[in-house]
Amino acid sequence: MSRSALSLIAVMLGVLSSSASLASGAPAPDVIKHEPASVAGAGITAKLAVKPLTIDMLDGDTMGHVSLGIFCLNEQPRTVNAEFLKSYGSYAAGVMNQELKRLGYNLADRGQSNAFDADLNAAPDFRVGGIIRDVKFETCAIGQDVKGWVYFKVSWALYSEKEQKVVLERVTEGVAKSDDRIPDLMKRGLVAVIDNFLADAAFAEQIKAEYEVYKRVVTEQKLTLD
Repeated sequence: MSRSALSLIAVMLGVLSSSASLASGAPAPDVIKHEPASVAGAGITAKLAVKPLTIDMLDGDTMGHVSLGIFCLNEQPRTVNAEFLKSYGSYAAGVMNQELKRLGYNLADRGQSNAFDADLNAAPDFRVGGIIRDVKFETCAIGQDVKGWVYFKVSWALYSEKEQKVVLERVTEGVAKSDDRIPDLMKRGLVAVIDNFLADAAFAEQIKAEYEVYKRVVTEQKLTLD
């Protein structure tokens, strides 16, 4: 067998070995994704605001691995860094806002008649907060396009301004997987963990029930004054 043929076989064996190594990495956690129901037309007029999420992870914590190129070579570990701790909570809040809007919820900072609307008009009735407890992933990337899986775990809280207390707490997980390289795998993981919170019937029911009580009290007060 020629030297060039032997070299080609060696290269192919190296590729197969690297591919097998990637395939034998940590499997994606088994998490079901639930689809939240739209509340458009459901009479929920309460306004919501989303706080930037807190990140309960330390600089240097291992999140997973990224392999590079067509053949997923050169696996590299990825850890929590200062930029992630500084900016990812705000990014996650933005994704939550997008999902709330998609589902028909009213956002406190939307619908203002002008930039100088009184704070009272723009004030939220509820605030959504969360703590990112864990992020894991095993991926293969070419540029910004990524395949593999990503996992999030978040502790959520719904705070009622009227009650001045947390009225709902949940912990959800979310997983996004793709065998094809896509540009938004991480965002899909966030959407999964967010949707598993918003899919809980108690979320919409709590908002509607709290706000209905508030409206009834205000109406009764007005009738008493009249």
